[in-house]
Amino acid sequence: MDIWTNLLNTYEHIKPASGLVESSDNPHDDVVNQALLPLNHMTLKVSFEATINLQGELVNFKRLDKTQTVIIPCTEASMGRTSKPAPHALCDQLHYLDATLDADKARLYLEQLNQWKGDNAILNALYSYLTQHSLTKDATERFNETFTDKDHKLGVSFLIEEPDTAIQAIADKPEIREQWIAFSSHHGHAVGKDMFGQDFYTQVENFPKNIVSTAGNAKVLSANDSSGFTFRGRFANRDEALSIDSLTSQKIHNTLRWLVRTHGLITDTQAIVIWQVAKPQLPVDEPEISGIAKPVTLSWLAADQLITSNNPVEEAQQVTYQEFAKKFAKLLQGHHSPNFMSQHEGRIVILILDAASTGRLSVRYYRELQPKEYLENLARWHANIAWDIPRYKKTDDGYKREIITSSPSSDDIIRVAFGTADQTSKRYKQLKRVTRQLLIECMFSAKPVPRAILEETFNHVKHPLSYDKLSTWQTDLAVTCGLWKQYYNLNNNNRREITMALDEERTDRDYLYGRLLALADCFEERVLYVRGNGTNANRATNALRFMNNYSAHPFETYNTIRNKINPYIEYGKSNPRLVRFTQRICNTIDEVMDRFNPKEYESDEALSALYLLGYSHQRRNIAGWSTNSNEEAKHNPESAE
Repeated sequence: MDIWTNLLNTYEHIKPASGLVESSDNPHDDVVNQALLPLNHMTLKVSFEATINLQGELVNFKRLDKTQTVIIPCTEASMGRTSKPAPHALCDQLHYLDATLDADKARLYLEQLNQWKGDNAILNALYSYLTQHSLTKDATERFNETFTDKDHKLGVSFLIEEPDTAIQAIADKPEIREQWIAFSSHHGHAVGKDMFGQDFYTQVENFPKNIVSTAGNAKVLSANDSSGFTFRGRFANRDEALSIDSLTSQKIHNTLRWLVRTHGLITDTQAIVIWQVAKPQLPVDEPEISGIAKPVTLSWLAADQLITSNNPVEEAQQVTYQEFAKKFAKLLQGHHSPNFMSQHEGRIVILILDAASTGRLSVRYYRELQPKEYLENLARWHANIAWDIPRYKKTDDGYKREIITSSPSSDDIIRVAFGTADQTSKRYKQLKRVTRQLLIECMFSAKPVPRAILEETFNHVKHPLSYDKLSTWQTDLAVTCGLWKQYYNLNNNNRREITMALDEERTDRDYLYGRLLALADCFEERVLYVRGNGTNANRATNALRFMNNYSAHPFETYNTIRNKINPYIEYGKSNPRLVRFTQRICNTIDEVMDRFNPKEYESDEALSALYLLGYSHQRRNIAGWSTNSNEEAKHNPESAE
């Protein structure tokens, strides 16, 4: 299905939650903006509260300490109004409510209120008060309020004082909402079908904006070009080009807005949204992924875990997999384990929106995935790029280093590829948006990571001394190795597959040179540790200091490194705590040298990123060596910084 049909289908499942605000104990939660809007409603920021009674009298007026967001009835014109006057149906800006501030706007507001108020006592009381009084004058004289010209464009919320009833916002009363929806809904018979196959009553005139809050003026649908010949050749006018019923437009936009705010990951003007478009059914069999190790647990929802809530908001969240979307967003940011993934019997939709300009919101990526397919793709992605990544967990004693076999997050990849300097710059935000989109396409489309991103990661990690902390470099190295592992395995041309373990049979020149570098690095690191009587001077080894040169001129640089560690080898042969380790290092170096093609070894051609995988593999292998020396057994070379 197309995106619009899926949004309409989703609306039918979640519409019982429209207008309901989720409860929250956190005063900072923006729960109103996360509510699904009823038809012909929108949100408005208000700075004033005016309370009236059923006799049409103003009983209180106050300026709010903090601007609040409320759900209000509106018209199609007022929903996207700009410079042309278009009053909302109930709550509005101050100059629409007071004829002494703007007589024309107040007249339009009162005429509209008079048309739909009917015999409702509350609306008639409000109409009676506003037609006979000046709101600003009464607030000044009776409640000592003062107003500036800027205040005239601030929103006002109306409350009602009724006998034996708590004071309540008029716009929140169900009967008021129902009366406005009934008044503003279609009447009569449909005249056909619109372009989405829905009953067509009235052509939409104004498309909503503020779908993505960080791009508030951008619209995902619009047709306001009357001079650029947008429709030349196919259509005579905009209504032919974009034939959409007004209520259909609201269903699409209200659903999309709700999904962005409750399921979306926002990066600058970009929104990444993932949701399900049909109600969950009974569990299905676990997907089989042939030939791929599963680094994640694929769990299943049992029948008694399906929707059981009587709360329409909770049901809407469950039916669209909000929890899955939130955890997926955390996974992209590196704050969650991939073990969260669970299977549901429903189609998953992945959507990426971004502001192409101030007024245009473009669909940058859209894909539907059938049941099991999205899990298979995610599992395949995580298996292909998984690596042993150092993570640091905060404890009472500081930070504890752990090695976790995991795929890197999108934020990990972005950090390694583009660095962390000036993350507030426009260029960095653009890079982050583009990279996230590319990585999501790779995750769900079985594509390799773009070569440009891979090259950036390689260029960064081959300069370990450019890092403030060696521990950060070690994490970035692991991220880079995971990405390049996927690349080499997808483009192996019948060569040996790269796994997580050291491949002692591999004869690739670059891989062997990486092993040699790791052997020199680990050996010097161990000697420095022992000579320091159990302490680490946090000194970079010669292998790390020459690593950049090594990648460019491996033959020449390795000879330099070997000459520098020869004194350490002599020291190790004479030190009882290092004899066995020194002998094993020397034997392994000889084994690696024997695997070289002599001509390839003597070549000084620059190394590819494959040498990083050989380096990382060999270090992990050495970390697992066991010796008879307690001192050597307890020392892990990878823990040194």
